[in-house]
Amino acid sequence: METFSWTTRFPMGREALFSWHERVGAFERLMPPWERVRIVDSGKGLMEGSRVVLDMNLGPWTQPWILEHVEYKRGFLFSDHLVKGPFAEWSHRHRFRDAENGMSELEDAIEYVPIHPWVGLCAGRFIRARIERGFRYRHEILLQDCARYGAELKEPLKILVTGGTGFIGQALIPLLKTQGHAVYVLSRKAGDGRIVWNPARGELDGDTLEGFDAVVHLAGEGIMGRWTEAKKQRIYESRVGGTRLLCEALAKLKNKPRVLVSVSGVSACRDDGFLSQVGRAWEATADPARKAGIRVVHPRVSVVLSPAGGALKTMLLPFRLGLGGRAGRGDQRMSWVT
Repeated sequence: METFSWTTRFPMGREALFSWHERVGAFERLMPPWERVRIVDSGKGLMEGSRVVLDMNLGPWTQPWILEHVEYKRGFLFSDHLVKGPFAEWSHRHRFRDAENGMSELEDAIEYVPIHPWVGLCAGRFIRARIERGFRYRHEILLQDCARYGAELKEPLKILVTGGTGFIGQALIPLLKTQGHAVYVLSRKAGDGRIVWNPARGELDGDTLEGFDAVVHLAGEGIMGRWTEAKKQRIYESRVGGTRLLCEALAKLKNKPRVLVSVSGVSACRDDGFLSQVGRAWEATADPARKAGIRVVHPRVSVVLSPAGGALKTMLLPFRLGLGGRAGRGDQRMSWVT
């Protein structure tokens, strides 16, 4: 049996720290982005008997990972153990303790047995390093959220997000949920908490947009890949066409949102090249919402660096193999989001 423990002190009381873990979106918020895991069901709270169901990507195979909560003492601890997954045994206990000056400590204690003795012998150090990296990330994210937003829930807002499956959307939605907001996703696929649209076909039922306090528009074709004419057309239309459809629908609402955050790109600051044209057209297409009195904000973001995919994932392998190199002179400035 292998053991691992990671403890961090947090700038909030024990009860508040424990309550944060019971919030909707907490499990998703703490999931490291480099883990090749899909959350199938994050469970119904931390009470005994609740189960978390994950799909773990192992190359061409998918390994189900099912965890069941087996111990719960409000404000002090909760724990889960493995029902099925990539370990022979796995037990995870979260302990919450009081600390001086109104602070508290969280200890994540793990006991685990590799799926096979040979796995432990050959990859034991790798497994432990991966566990440590994951819990270092979890505690750092929790520290950042505590420092930025405090222990109290915010005034709940009803927020609509497009592009919820993108890198920014996947990070934003759990953050908003852990702050107490009700988040809905505008998606091409139906599902719980989703409103269906099809921007390529110009399909959106405006009545479904009534009553939102804020809209965050992130949807757009990814720019990674070979820029064929067809690819460039998809990049342009997914941004300009989708924004036009959304803003025209918002402008006609009886109960309009207070703010529309419609993402753009740093290329809109320049006057050269394809992406500059896309960025300027992208922002201009939000005019119907502006003219209707909705406050419109355009965050001009650049490349999103995430080990889950996109530019960084594409670059990681050649750099790890010693085949990477600098871009251009190597001393130019580059905007990025992580």
